[in-house]
Amino acid sequence: MTLAYHTCGGRRNRGAARSRCDPGASVNIYLIAVGIAVLGGAAASCGIVSGREVGLRVLGTISIAQACLGLELWRTHERMTLAAKC
Repeated sequence: MTLAYHTCGGRRNRGAARSRCDPGASVNIYLIAVGIAVLGGAAASCGIVSGREVGLRVLGTISIAQACLGLELWRTHERMTLAAKC
């Protein structure tokens, strides 16, 4: 279920890019989440941190990325609405 959550978030970013929305910050935050997952997974396997902590940090990072994408979609919608009124 967690894997599906993360996968769908990436697909949502690609869809936003196709709709002329620039999800630049969101994509960068996803890359940070991947880095946390890789480095945190290695640290968890060595016993430095708990796997649960790594998972929660990745989940929080993905949630921030989705919030950024939502804000950018809202801004794009507002710009399109204003352009249609002119």
